[in-house]
Amino acid sequence: MHGAIAVAATLTTVFGAPPTVEEDPGSSGEPPSTVHRWDGFELREPRYGGVAADMAPSLSLPNFRVVFTTAASGDVELTTTSGRVVGESWSDFAASPDAAKNGLCVERYGEVVVLPMTCSDGTVEDARNSIEFQPSDDETVIASVEARRVRIAPGTRPGHIG
Repeated sequence: MHGAIAVAATLTTVFGAPPTVEEDPGSSGEPPSTVHRWDGFELREPRYGGVAADMAPSLSLPNFRVVFTTAASGDVELTTTSGRVVGESWSDFAASPDAAKNGLCVERYGEVVVLPMTCSDGTVEDARNSIEFQPSDDETVIASVEARRVRIAPGTRPGHIG
């Protein structure tokens, strides 16, 4: 087993039940994906098109992402490495050093790590990898946590994958 298939098998053991599986057709900002869902947790397996379809998984093309919308799924606590959880006060989170605006496309908050990424033409650019936090509609609590999101640095050439 490899990639998202191995992760889904491991999560089935961790959560004690198989996921529901559905296809997400994608959008202008998201590739189509197979979505494996457990209570409050999902594993997204993107299917990249175009030139990206032939590329190996990398920093800019992760082979899976996770999203959680609850603080726990069954007996499993869902937290970030910094201990953040869904349902935590948004204002407390927004005032913390973890709340870095990544400043790209749509402003999202996240624990951002900048890593070098080699593009298909051999150039090296900064890829911002983040754990992203989205507020509830009324901005009182963290509504969801998603990792890993990859965004290309501002000013990158159009057509690069990010």
